[in-house]
Amino acid sequence: MATTTTRVLFNTTERIKTAAQKRAHTEGTNLTSLLNQAMLLYAEGSFDPDDFLTKEDMVSIRRGLKDAKVGRVLSQEEVFKALNL
Repeated sequence: MATTTTRVLFNTTERIKTAAQKRAHTEGTNLTSLLNQAMLLYAEGSFDPDDFLTKEDMVSIRRGLKDAKVGRVLSQEEVFKALNL
């Protein structure tokens, strides 16, 4: 049985679209293939947008790891006290 296609329209900024197209091209694919793969993974339950970390998240995590390595850590009790909990 032949697969039929449908058109999906959504809004994004020109900056995001252009950056995604350039990266996809650099990696040997195109935006359509990239978005189809993302939708397929999402439909199958293999892709969860909540699993992604922002650059700010990663900076915070790296800072926390550095602090832990040099012993700059607080106990749960100290955290609660600092937060007035």
